[in-house]
Amino acid sequence: MESFSPPPTARSSWALRGLLLFHPQIAVTLFQAFPPITGAWTSGFRRRNVHTPLNEPARSRSGRPVRRRLQSSGPPKPRSSIGGVEDRRAIIDHTFATRCFAAGLLLAAIGAACSSSPTAPAGAGQLLYVANSDNNSITVYAADATGNATPTTTIAGGNTGLNAPFGIALDATGQFYVANHGNNSVTVYAASATGNATPTGTIAGGNTGLLAPHGIALDAAGLLYVANSGNNSVTVYATGATGNATPTTTIAGGNTGLDTPLGIALDAAGKLYVTNQVVNRITVYAAGATGNATPTATIAGGNTGLSAPFGIALDAASKLYVANGIYNSITVYAAGATGNATPTTTIAGGNTGLLAPFGIAVDAAGLLYVANSGNNSVTVYAAGATGNATPTTTIVGGNTGLKRPTFMTF
Repeated sequence: MESFSPPPTARSSWALRGLLLFHPQIAVTLFQAFPPITGAWTSGFRRRNVHTPLNEPARSRSGRPVRRRLQSSGPPKPRSSIGGVEDRRAIIDHTFATRCFAAGLLLAAIGAACSSSPTAPAGAGQLLYVANSDNNSITVYAADATGNATPTTTIAGGNTGLNAPFGIALDATGQFYVANHGNNSVTVYAASATGNATPTGTIAGGNTGLLAPHGIALDAAGLLYVANSGNNSVTVYATGATGNATPTTTIAGGNTGLDTPLGIALDAAGKLYVTNQVVNRITVYAAGATGNATPTATIAGGNTGLSAPFGIALDAASKLYVANGIYNSITVYAAGATGNATPTTTIAGGNTGLLAPFGIAVDAAGLLYVANSGNNSVTVYAAGATGNATPTTTIVGGNTGLKRPTFMTF
């Protein structure tokens, strides 16, 4: 005897019943959307006329012919007003095609249900790292911290090597790098560092070219960029550099336009953006620029609203955000802005809480974070905030550990 193989309709029935067990909401939706089709699926083997050949009698599971009951002593009445075999085949083909289409929808629904997973909100789980220059500390906060929040972690103490820390950056493994203005060094800490942690690496010495370092950034390859306000340069170090390391690249010279460089940022293409505090200028350099490189773009002039620019950051769309220390403002520029560019947005006014804004960062959700060195606070603004915008959140108070906060990062 041949092994029994369920017909396609029965298989669909089993698939739908399994869906009812594991994903009842999807099954109910299919019942509501396709009642005739799903009704046929759930009827099991009873609709055997669909798959029984036209020239053979219907058979039971054991293979024996099934006698059809007649409604009268006369010849059996046709099941359809359409009497031709070809017409009956057309009906069957149409029914089969319809069920195949619905089966495709069912499989797509099952695949989506099995492969989908909850999407975490943008920015969820991020930690905010803040450098505090007046108490030689790094304070770390949950992304949703507010008010007089206690840091989740504080790094401070004699072993840390922190000395007027300004710039801070994280690499892909969670290690973080700090530029120390007070002793011309960059100290590196393990991702798990806390308390009076000893650095895992320190870049310092005459070969390094570090002089009054401020801003710091890492590119996708792990190269470390440092803005040195004391000698108007940007020095670049190899991944894992430590000790009295010579830079792999130095940008410096009259053509560069660097003048008291403080803030530094890199975009996804590796272009370098630098704030020049004394001359109210943003200079932009090609990826891999070196030596006495001429900027590919310069933002400067009366329309720009720049006034002692300190921190600089880019969002996912390459819009440029700048913290202006004298005007107590944040100016935002379109991607690719150059020359005497008018900001697309300016945040300024009494409601903003800005006071000597220094560091600036944008999270994955587009929220804007600003470290205010003038009132020891971090103010947070909604994506797209403009004008005299009230912060959505302010971190401030004695528990925060903020003491002249400078740069910050996620």
